[in-house]
Amino acid sequence: MPLAIAIAGGLVAALFYLSVLTGSLGALILVNLVQLPLFLAGLSLGTKPALIAGATATLATAAAGGLLAGAAILLTAVVPVLCLVAQALRSTGKDGAWSSAGSLVLCLVALGSAPIIAAMLLLAGEAGGFRGAVHDFVAGQLGTLLADAASTLPDPAQRTAVVADLIAPFFPAAAAASWVAMIAINGVLAQGALTRFAVNRRPAPDIATLALPRWFGIVLAAAAVLAVAASGDWGYAARNLLPVLAIGYVLVGLAVLHTAVRRYPGRLFVLVPAYAAMLLGWPLLLLAACGMIDQWFGLRHRIAAGPSRQGEE
Repeated sequence: MPLAIAIAGGLVAALFYLSVLTGSLGALILVNLVQLPLFLAGLSLGTKPALIAGATATLATAAAGGLLAGAAILLTAVVPVLCLVAQALRSTGKDGAWSSAGSLVLCLVALGSAPIIAAMLLLAGEAGGFRGAVHDFVAGQLGTLLADAASTLPDPAQRTAVVADLIAPFFPAAAAASWVAMIAINGVLAQGALTRFAVNRRPAPDIATLALPRWFGIVLAAAAVLAVAASGDWGYAARNLLPVLAIGYVLVGLAVLHTAVRRYPGRLFVLVPAYAAMLLGWPLLLLAACGMIDQWFGLRHRIAAGPSRQGEE
């Protein structure tokens, strides 16, 4: 039975991925949920069934859509799910405690950072380097998207180049951050559904306990210095790594928010608008700053201790 469920999960993931070939608007939703059935298989059955589901999804996609499509689903869906499932189901210590929420966030941030670093190293020898390759890619995609409207636009080539100049500087960061966000959302949805039906292998991590090691702040600071001081591909890569690394502190900021409202019965009236406001973009900066302050000055401990101390007085 577990084998059949794992294979079924892999086939569903492949169908979600291949739905983009239909060209329908609904496919845009399904393609963003490719990781969901893989997470469902892994977080309910274990790492080996997740591997079977991933292999099924890869082979089915390659058979129906070609080797390039198979490689794409392998790298964008199967590998990250396997890494996170293996980390999530890892027990630590003799007491059998599950891996912490912080370790999952570190794994998630590492997944988002790896493509940027790999692309920089692979494209360093190309004409124009990493940044030039990204600019050419963005310009090519824009040219394809605007091909139908080219006849109605004055000087379409120049306009495409101008738009590419605006997008290319932070395109890797935007692509990696959105990919990481969808991985996280699919993982949370899968764990929530499995917990609802009591078929989860581990309890859901408590976001209020999320913490990152101090060395992570040093990595972020080093990337910031490199982004300002370095030129060429190193500076370009560092500037695109910064937003991806900052995702870790955004999540710590959310942990602070959850801690602050935990004891209040109407907390949903705070949390729902707060999560919705994240779509505006700038609240993410506030959350990241809050997460950094918490790491170095123990903001959550102060918030948690405040009301109790007032009560004692």
